[in-house]
Amino acid sequence: MRSIQLLALCALLGAAAPALGSHSDPGDHDEHAEHDATQVSEPVAPTGPYQVVIDIHGIVCSFCAMGAHRALIQLEGLDASQFTDGVLIDIENQQVTLAFLPGAALPVSEIREAVRASGYELVDLRIKLRGREPPE
Repeated sequence: MRSIQLLALCALLGAAAPALGSHSDPGDHDEHAEHDATQVSEPVAPTGPYQVVIDIHGIVCSFCAMGAHRALIQLEGLDASQFTDGVLIDIENQQVTLAFLPGAALPVSEIREAVRASGYELVDLRIKLRGREPPE
């Protein structure tokens, strides 16, 4: 009940909602370590513009999104003209879309590390070419 009151107070004051759990320490998510072995190979960079859609476990509020955004905008090759500095975070679906410039290398390991460093768990990663997801 106190968490709901705190979130409501933050919304009324226009402040970012505080995290309900400690999101500042990546070690807080150690209980998810067995799921952190997401296997993604390093594909060849697409020649046209592309987006990477990642599902991230743990982004539940605007404060979470702000921390993840700050880490992800550091990635090389983002197209800053799309979304907010090349990063779109969907809190409701715990999903992030990254827009990359044509020919930019796909930094899978850097994406995984940025997500982990911001205290979250990368669940899935998909590539969308020219705004369309490739067939499975």
